[in-house]
Amino acid sequence: MSNFIKDIEEAINGERVDGVSIGEGPFRMGQTPTGRIPWEEFARVCDYDYDAGFGGEDCHPILVWTVNRVLFVACYDGATWVQSVPRHPCDDVPEFVGGG
Repeated sequence: MSNFIKDIEEAINGERVDGVSIGEGPFRMGQTPTGRIPWEEFARVCDYDYDAGFGGEDCHPILVWTVNRVLFVACYDGATWVQSVPRHPCDDVPEFVGGG
């Protein structure tokens, strides 16, 4: 098991967060806010353990905007992790997300 907010914070890598948005999570989580919400509420909603292994997404879809990156949930064959892409045009070389 992994902790979702800890995985997000690790992917943020200390950058300032400019905004967050959350989608509907797994049914077992009940009602949660969706759309753009304050970081404090986002961190509270995303503070849970989830199965990041194979078998399907077990967390909320998210968007997190930092100064330099946009984070989101990636999934390949049910394995789930927090991925990011550059927020602005840059010289990074693109790679496939989710295996390839």
